[in-house]
Amino acid sequence: MSLDFLVVDSSPAVRRMIHRTLRMGDMQTNRVLEASDAPEALNLLDNHYVDGIIAEWDAWLDQETRLVIWLASDEVMHEIPTITLLTDDRPATIESVTNQNITDLLVKPFQPEELYAKVKQVGPYESA
Repeated sequence: MSLDFLVVDSSPAVRRMIHRTLRMGDMQTNRVLEASDAPEALNLLDNHYVDGIIAEWDAWLDQETRLVIWLASDEVMHEIPTITLLTDDRPATIESVTNQNITDLLVKPFQPEELYAKVKQVGPYESA
């Protein structure tokens, strides 16, 4: 099974690292779509189905709604495994994120191997 992913992060360097990570090892990655912000991500999701989403916590849909909270609450999107990337590892922040019905989280900075293991753990991913 070939997989499509959406990566949402304001940093082009982080998006490139995630893109490379999703193509390493035995994960069969077909396409990695990239967005720098929430509106761009929603535009991509309107036109493309994805099997997994990796999105930074600080991606805002508008002044009141974080993208990952909206994804977790949407009837269709909440079925897609979503890994949330955090820059703040304070317990209160982690608790706030885990209370949002988000599949899993990872705190920046992280190693590619850590992300790869999370992706393999949370999704319906088959080895090559």
